[in-house]
Amino acid sequence: MTKDLTGLKFNEWTVIGYSHTAASHRRYWSCECSCGAKKAVDGFNLTSGRSRSCRVCSLGKLNRRGNLKHGMTGTKEYLAWHSIKVTSSKFGVGIKPEWVNSFQAFYDYIGPSPSGNYRICRYDREGDYVPGNIYWKLNEQPEKKPMTEKPEKSRRPKTHGLSNTREYRIWQSIKTRCFSKNSKEVYKNYGGRGIAMTPEWVHDFKAFYDYIGPAPSPRHIIWRKDTDGNYEPGNIYWKLRRTLSNVPRKTDNTISQPEEPEV
Repeated sequence: MTKDLTGLKFNEWTVIGYSHTAASHRRYWSCECSCGAKKAVDGFNLTSGRSRSCRVCSLGKLNRRGNLKHGMTGTKEYLAWHSIKVTSSKFGVGIKPEWVNSFQAFYDYIGPSPSGNYRICRYDREGDYVPGNIYWKLNEQPEKKPMTEKPEKSRRPKTHGLSNTREYRIWQSIKTRCFSKNSKEVYKNYGGRGIAMTPEWVHDFKAFYDYIGPAPSPRHIIWRKDTDGNYEPGNIYWKLRRTLSNVPRKTDNTISQPEEPEV
């Protein structure tokens, strides 16, 4: 049977009577703090001392270690105090003994931060964290350097933006026929016969495109006037597929069908 706590006093709480039982089966008691505030408090927290008073009073009452609660845990000033203690312990920097275990003493000296952009600094960087040597300092924002343009030589060359076009695929196909020995069936009829592409076009599609221009229609392909000549200015043009003549190509000892260098 649960003990009746009515009329009992636990620290600043005085139990007025039973309140309710929570879903967790814990019993709550209606209590009145010494300041007059009323609240339903868990019976276990009352008897164990985990709840000693209302939240307002707890900021000015003694905690379980007997130290005054300042209610500033988590503030910029508290974090600065904690950082100073860490620096003192890690790097051997001295700190006023009264400040080591008393944030309130530290705060009473340094006061609140003027704004969120301030930090604790020492006048003498080799000195200790003691009165007269610490102050709030504004964090100076680093001056932004104006952006300067990169030298022209460091910029990547602009692309032509035609890599996905039919003209680009035809250009790639022509190079494969003329220079790729791994494509044996194709190479033997072009590069194997000494047919090449003019050097200015091999690594510069834009130069090739500037000369030949866009295909007039999807039915147009690149054709050479002289089928034994190179892919070079004056020897290539766009030609409709339907108008291709079946002119045979002469090789060493064979006759082959006309070429269609199309992708």
